[in-house]
Amino acid sequence: MNTLRKVFFTILALVILSVLKHLLDRYSPASIVFHYNFLTCIQYFLLIGVLLWTLLKWLYKLIVKRPLKTITFWIIFLGILTTSEIFFYYALRHSEKTSGRFHNILTEYYMEYEINFPQLEYDPVLSYTLKKNSVYVHSNIEFSNEIRTNSMGLRDDSASLIKPEIICLGDSYTMGWGVEQDKSFPQLIEHTTGHRVLNTGITSYGTARELLMLNRLDTSAVKYLVIQYCYNDWTENQTFLKNNAYLPIGSQKTQNNTFKSYQLARTYFPFKYTLTMLRMYLRNTFFKRMQTKTPEALPWESSLDYVGPSAKAFVQILSGSRINLSKLKVFVIDTNRYPEYDHHFLDSVESIISKGSFNAGFKKNVHIIKFPELNNQQYFYPLDNHLNEKGHALVADKLISALKQNP
Repeated sequence: MNTLRKVFFTILALVILSVLKHLLDRYSPASIVFHYNFLTCIQYFLLIGVLLWTLLKWLYKLIVKRPLKTITFWIIFLGILTTSEIFFYYALRHSEKTSGRFHNILTEYYMEYEINFPQLEYDPVLSYTLKKNSVYVHSNIEFSNEIRTNSMGLRDDSASLIKPEIICLGDSYTMGWGVEQDKSFPQLIEHTTGHRVLNTGITSYGTARELLMLNRLDTSAVKYLVIQYCYNDWTENQTFLKNNAYLPIGSQKTQNNTFKSYQLARTYFPFKYTLTMLRMYLRNTFFKRMQTKTPEALPWESSLDYVGPSAKAFVQILSGSRINLSKLKVFVIDTNRYPEYDHHFLDSVESIISKGSFNAGFKKNVHIIKFPELNNQQYFYPLDNHLNEKGHALVADKLISALKQNP
């Protein structure tokens, strides 16, 4: 009867927590990532507790020949969870020692509930930029770096805004996420060549926003444009083209809620590592098999079908930009994450440009730079998957060679 009572109250608590999740989804959208995970972890805590209580009670009766005391149960239960939590804490900070499905779970957990973004501020056209005129430390599990920004909200100095000869467009890979400012490939190019280089990379920007940012800059002396593409640019680029070269941006309140959501998602609570990663594992294995219909995957997660449309969208945005691409040289690079690095997108861009009805200057001055060497873990952080110092040095060396070959 005691066990049945525990089961009843557990089921009741699970139902109440599910209702609470739905209410918070509606009335507290800024906390949706945090409260969903937090309340779901409580549900897992209760379920595991009841199952473990039932198992231990049976074992005690069968082997120990005496009833299971409540205090004994809690010591065992919390001891297991604490040991597991310490294990996952260690694994996250030594992910280079892990592999396979376990490493994938660690990466997924980090990306959803641990990643710390740079300081951002709202922009009515670009959604956000880096916080302007700031100096602060950007830290994550695998790195801690100083970020210095100028008046445009870019990770570069003010001098680089004045008549730069080279402008590097891109997202967090170009920005130098995870490396010191002077170790990012735009700065390495500047130090080696002596050209004034402006780094305009901002986390999660797609080609559309990168070129909108370019419209704000002094391009009077630009000789070279480096455009770094990432597979997740496609969604933004599609939206931009569907809205006739306009990118819908949410209100400042909406964007601030998004910033807040990122921060709340990182909030720690007891046994967060263990219960969250257990939920992810079950979701990615058993629960997926039980579904009659597999959820629609993101375009870059399912197949190579996205490559052609994404390359077409990229070329369309590039050729339709305000910059006179016949008077400067453009280097297009792609820095997909390891172990998914490939050059299918660049091959497709190359084919579209060569076969398309573009003017001779455009075809002549757009150059594709490939990095087959990047299909190697040594160039990326094992958990974060951004380029490390070696990766930035490799990209810089190849671009410097391209500059020399195209004076």
